[in-house]
Amino acid sequence: MPIDIASAAYQKAADIFLIITHPTAKSIIAQLNISERTSAELITGEFPISAIRKQLQKLISVEVVRKEQLGTEVYYKLSHGRIDVLNAAAARLL
Repeated sequence: MPIDIASAAYQKAADIFLIITHPTAKSIIAQLNISERTSAELITGEFPISAIRKQLQKLISVEVVRKEQLGTEVYYKLSHGRIDVLNAAAARLL
C-alpha cells in the first residue's frame, strides 16, 4: 500500500500540536524560550515531576526540545531557537 506523504505530514503536524498544547509542555516551552534549563530548573511545583519528565520525552521525540550533556548536568533547550511563532499558531488553533 503506498504511503500518502501529505497525510503523514499532516499527522506529524497534528502530533506536534497535540504535544505542545499540553499544559505541562507549554510551561516547559515557555521556560526554555527564555533560556536552556536543567530538569531541576524546570521543576516549579506547578506540575508533578513525572509529568515534566513525560512531556520532556514527548517534546524530544518530536524534535521541539533537545538535550545536551555538559559535565554531570543535562541541559534542555529548544531545538529551533525561539518558538514564539509556533506558540502563537497553537494558541490561535485552540
